[in-house]
Amino acid sequence: MPAQAEPVRQTEPARQAVADGAGPSRVFVPSSVTEMTEKSHLVVIGTPVSESRTEMVHGVPFTVRDVVVESQVKGPRVSRVTVREFGDGRLETSLVPGQKAVLFLSPFEFTRGRATGQWVITGQYSGFYRVEADMAYRVDPEATGLPARAAVGDLVRAVKTAR
Repeated sequence: MPAQAEPVRQTEPARQAVADGAGPSRVFVPSSVTEMTEKSHLVVIGTPVSESRTEMVHGVPFTVRDVVVESQVKGPRVSRVTVREFGDGRLETSLVPGQKAVLFLSPFEFTRGRATGQWVITGQYSGFYRVEADMAYRVDPEATGLPARAAVGDLVRAVKTAR
């Protein structure tokens, strides 16, 4: 895995803001690639760009970053997606600029039913795999129903079979 900035741990105010409902919600921990695919509107292989911005919501940071889509696996055709992540971009589970990833995504909405044009990683971080050569590595240690590592081609075939 490539070197990256030292991970940032949640501060007590951030933990409290999340407890108050301002942060990301782990709606579910997937039990399989099939379930992850069913819960995701879009699955892509892409590379995050280096430019990003941090937005505060109730004192909790969120990083908003574009991802250039290299391969479409599920969902509407897109060449670029804007992904909103919890944190300031330095968490262990953050997208790394220039580091290819397989992303299972869901629309981001401030208000239910009102799309913003941004996407979030399904299941908080469950739907995020870092790609090294032809292998995909699961970022989320709690998503044990998903393979910890898989050949990218095998993961793509599993998603296509699940749709």
